[in-house]
Amino acid sequence: MPEKKELQKTISGKFSIKEAKQIDDTLKDLGINRNQMIRESVSLWLQYKPAIKQFENTKLFHVMKKIEKLFQTEIIQSPKIQKELDKLEKDFDPEEINSLKEKFGIIEKRSKEVSRKKKQGRPTTKKKRIKRIK
Repeated sequence: MPEKKELQKTISGKFSIKEAKQIDDTLKDLGINRNQMIRESVSLWLQYKPAIKQFENTKLFHVMKKIEKLFQTEIIQSPKIQKELDKLEKDFDPEEINSLKEKFGIIEKRSKEVSRKKKQGRPTTKKKRIKRIK
């Protein structure tokens, strides 16, 4: 009996014209093709999403969330931390920071467009109602 060949599977998705343009622009900036993007995206998703789901169900996750809130409110406002932050701020080049902000703004805009929640299913249509005269 001849051996069965393993078939390749394809994965596809539908995107609006705006989303497709954002994806194409990102691909052009990164210098990769669509297949590379999809393969890397799926690989990353398969690695991180299950681990994140499992981690969110632990007590450690909830403790870390509380520590994060504490750090954001109390620790960051302490005078000692503020002095250190001021020293670090002096070492930064303002032009470099501005260029990074600009690049990250473009990336954020693209990712928001693609990751926006979409309504599922067929669009609803309003029924025309005829008013009856009595």
